[in-house]
Amino acid sequence: MNNNLGDLQTFARAAELGSLTRAAYALGLTPSAVSRSLQRLEDRLGARLLYRTTRSVSLTEEGTRFHQRVLQLFSDLEEAEAEARGQPGFISGTLKVSTFTAFGPHQLLKLLPEFTRRHPSLKIDLDFTDRRVDLAAEGIDVAIRLGTLGDSSLTARKVAWTTRVICAAPEYLERKGLPKTPADLARHDCLAFREPGLVHLNDWPFDTPNGRIMMPVFGPIVAGDGDTVFRLAEAGLGIARLSRFVAAAGIRTGRLVPLLQDFEVADETPLHVVYPHKRHLPPKVAAFIGFLVESFGVVPPWERAA
Repeated sequence: MNNNLGDLQTFARAAELGSLTRAAYALGLTPSAVSRSLQRLEDRLGARLLYRTTRSVSLTEEGTRFHQRVLQLFSDLEEAEAEARGQPGFISGTLKVSTFTAFGPHQLLKLLPEFTRRHPSLKIDLDFTDRRVDLAAEGIDVAIRLGTLGDSSLTARKVAWTTRVICAAPEYLERKGLPKTPADLARHDCLAFREPGLVHLNDWPFDTPNGRIMMPVFGPIVAGDGDTVFRLAEAGLGIARLSRFVAAAGIRTGRLVPLLQDFEVADETPLHVVYPHKRHLPPKVAAFIGFLVESFGVVPPWERAA
């Protein structure tokens, strides 16, 4: 068993450092000992885990999946040892967090200094992407997602909500004028999405005296994610409809101006944390979720700013 665990540690360090020589130095072993350990592990599993060259190593497809499980194993062992030592509040290991590009830079990064202060032994591995990640396959501990959830294999908890606001930079409004009704948007440069999973956001809803209408918007610039649309709007390149967690700071400082508020639709969109279903919620995931709930409160800060 000791050899098995040692082989796993050697594999994890070689995968992390991308080199047998660097892994050997970090572990206090010879390169040949590292090579024998990795070969022993691959023989035991009957699978190729690493591609080897004279200068580097890289994970195979099987190795990538196995590496995620090994990292989770070591994290669970560290937490179990902490509990056995009578330190139930001590959390270590690595927490892998995935969220979409509009939320990560504008909200999550603001919270990490306090979270890491509370849990200094916990490593954070961040992934900001608008791709729908497979949490189990990619070893993600927790993801933050916006809107309706479609994957029933995951456990979800609502931690906040957001609304959207139509806005533009003062420079744009000086150049193009102020839209007073939804119909005025036809003569304006509206910032739209090009990604198939986001193009539904190019139909802007408005509440009018005659009921709710949907206004398809167009413009000379399209983008692939909400953060880019925000930056385009802030640069004075068009009108955008943004989640308030993106736009709130710009509105507060005057870099963005809310528009068409008499026609605004205040539908709330939920923000969930999701994680692979497990019988026992890992302490690091429970701590992260609890921290988000505490930080956002009943009314999240971006909505209070509105």
